[in-house]
Amino acid sequence: MLMHGHDLYGHLDGTKPAPSHSTTQNNRETDNPQFRIWFRQDQLIQQALMAFVDPTIAPTVAAASNSQKAWDLLHTSFANKSQTCIFSLRNQLTKVSKESKSVGEYLREIRSLF
Repeated sequence: MLMHGHDLYGHLDGTKPAPSHSTTQNNRETDNPQFRIWFRQDQLIQQALMAFVDPTIAPTVAAASNSQKAWDLLHTSFANKSQTCIFSLRNQLTKVSKESKSVGEYLREIRSLF
């Protein structure tokens, strides 16, 4: 995955959290340059996620405050549904029977489930 190659996967799995917005040097608070770098990377990742998802899903990614939250929203929204689909498909396949159908009709019914 491209994220691993560029050492960016930590944004998605939470192992590279956002640094603080500011830092203190010589008793002066200034913008933290590390935060700016992290923020730019995070925004690019979030934009990449939006580019790769279906347009109907893009608002879910856009509404997230950072790429990790977008990734988590995608995971919780769709990972569980795929398990539900698997169980539903298994259930439908167990109910298919040949009965008086021709072999062609029987196979078409099975194929239509996929």
